[in-house]
Amino acid sequence: MSFRTGLRRSLPYAVVIVGGFLIAYLIVAFFVFPSGVIPGEAKIPNVTGLLFDEASSRLAAVGFKAKRGESRYQGASPKGTVLEQDPPAGQRDIEGTSVMLTLSAGQQMIAVPQILGMTQADAQTALESSGFDLGQVSQRPSNEPRGQVIASNPAPGIKTPVPSSVSIVLSAGPGDSTAAPPVRTP
Repeated sequence: MSFRTGLRRSLPYAVVIVGGFLIAYLIVAFFVFPSGVIPGEAKIPNVTGLLFDEASSRLAAVGFKAKRGESRYQGASPKGTVLEQDPPAGQRDIEGTSVMLTLSAGQQMIAVPQILGMTQADAQTALESSGFDLGQVSQRPSNEPRGQVIASNPAPGIKTPVPSSVSIVLSAGPGDSTAAPPVRTP
């Protein structure tokens, strides 16, 4: 009997043995350790209020993937903090599912608009359209026409967090000692 003949005779036995091991492996994998082969369901943890990296780690620990969603300006939350998550916390989902995280872009900073030379009403409109509130209004003598904005705090062009207020100073007209006392409005 040659080597080739012996190999041909043992080939069916080798196929049966390899096939048997393969079937045994699949039985063990699917029925004894199904979570390793078939994704299971897990409860999604609450990650709102955490920074993205920490939220991503917590989700990965339970079998989920973190995915960056939209960013929104949120003054109360530092940049990169998770504001919302979808699917929501407590829901059960298949492991490996991506959880969309809405992140804080931090405090929005906007330049104070150019309001010098405007009337109080026009200045208020310009401030409110930029996201600011009109703060304290006062008057002081000036060579500028009466009722015109001559100063603001913060000054025009300065980047300031919104929402916040901008105080303005109106001209009381040419100065003399009998000028009306400053008018203050909330």
